[in-house]
Amino acid sequence: PFALVLSSALAVLPLAAEEVVFEAARFALDPAAELTAGDGGRTVARVRVTGREGWLGSGEPDLPAGRWRAWFRLAADPFGHRSGSVYAAIDVGDAHYRVGLNGGDFPHDGSFVEFPLDLSVPEGARPWFNIGWIEEEATDVLYASLVRFVRLDRGVGVLAVRPDKLLYEPGESGRLAVALINYGAAETTVTVQADIVQELSVSSPVAPVTVRLRAREATTVALPF
Repeated sequence: PFALVLSSALAVLPLAAEEVVFEAARFALDPAAELTAGDGGRTVARVRVTGREGWLGSGEPDLPAGRWRAWFRLAADPFGHRSGSVYAAIDVGDAHYRVGLNGGDFPHDGSFVEFPLDLSVPEGARPWFNIGWIEEEATDVLYASLVRFVRLDRGVGVLAVRPDKLLYEPGESGRLAVALINYGAAETTVTVQADIVQELSVSSPVAPVTVRLRAREATTVALPF
């Protein structure tokens, strides 16, 4: 018997980047927070950081299913020696994503900077984000300009590759099941090509299969060998 080692490649039509911007004017604000001008003329949310914990604002962006990177555009007065943490968090169903920040993460001139946080959105789920702090003592001011969501999984992706057996006898035929998904918003055509490698030295190409996928469609393609 020989082991099966698979490498695969996709020919994919290029798709434009997908981005969703959630501006501060749409935040659900803490009662102590307010909207003001800043960040190059944008409307920004601001709150004075007082007490042991609190929050600035939150929101529920409408994101299609897939993998995303959120960029939280924030600014803060320098925290100096104070111990504490500003956080940006996102809940998606039972999943919780969070990035913690302290005074050293913010520019000392009070300018805005973007902090990334990666998340996955299942089909039918609605993300909810929150910006807040956990602080021992503070009189600083926290600002938020926007949250920018950039899609990471564009085009067509391979979800899984599964042979119908783990070991094959010499000359024995088999079948690969390749699970695909079209993350794009348009129909597209892809070609799946796989190679069977025997003992890491002999490579045999599998006949390619071309498949057309509707927008957001997931399917499994069979490749006999």
